[in-house]
Amino acid sequence: MDDAPPLPEFSYVAGYPPKIKDTLDPGQSDSAVYMMNAIKEGTIRVSAIQVSYTDSKDNVLLNSSEPFDIVINPKSVADLAIRMEVPGPLPLGGTGMANISIENVGKAPATRIEAKGDIKPPVGLEASGFERSFFEIPPGGEVNYSVMLSGKDSGNYTIHLKTTFDGGDGSAIREGSAEVVVLKREYKYEYLLLLIPIIIIAAWLYRRHREYKY
Repeated sequence: MDDAPPLPEFSYVAGYPPKIKDTLDPGQSDSAVYMMNAIKEGTIRVSAIQVSYTDSKDNVLLNSSEPFDIVINPKSVADLAIRMEVPGPLPLGGTGMANISIENVGKAPATRIEAKGDIKPPVGLEASGFERSFFEIPPGGEVNYSVMLSGKDSGNYTIHLKTTFDGGDGSAIREGSAEVVVLKREYKYEYLLLLIPIIIIAAWLYRRHREYKY
C-alpha cells in the first residue's frame, strides 16, 4: 500500500507508518489505525489512498479510495462577561451595595477565577468584599456577589473589577467598570441664610419709611 504522507494539520501519536500484512488470503482483511491530534482548525482535504497489489497470477492491480474532507472545529474555550449594578447617588457618609455578576459565555469551563477590584480616585469611596475566588464556572453558568460601598467624600468615582481565569487555552483576563457618585452634604436650613439679608433690608426700609412719615 502506498500511503499518503502525514497531514501537516495533525500530529501523529501512533499508527504511522502503517503496518499492513504482506499477504491476504481470500476473505481476509487488514487495516491501519491512526491516532492523531489536530493542531490546526479548518477544513482539511484528504487525498485518495492508493493500494497496489499482485493477484495469484502475478498481475499487478491498483485500487484507490475516494478523497474526503475533515472539518476541525475551533478549540472550545471559556469566556467571562462581567456585569456591575451600582446604586444611585450615595449621600455623603451613606452606604450602598454594588452587585457583581460573572458569567461564562464560552464553551468550556472557566477555572481558577480570581476577581480583584479597585477604585479611582482611591480616596473618598470605600469598598469591602471586592476580592473573590471561584474554583470553576461551567459554560452558561454564573456567580454573583455584592460589595458594600461607603461614601466618605463627595465626587465621581470609578469602580474597576479585574478577573483572571484559566479558559482552557491558557490564562485570560476580563475587566469591567462602573461609575458611582457621592453627593455633597446637604444643609436642611441653608436657604434661611439667604433670607437674613432680605429681612435686614426690609426692616431698614420700614424704619426709614416711618421716619420720613413723621
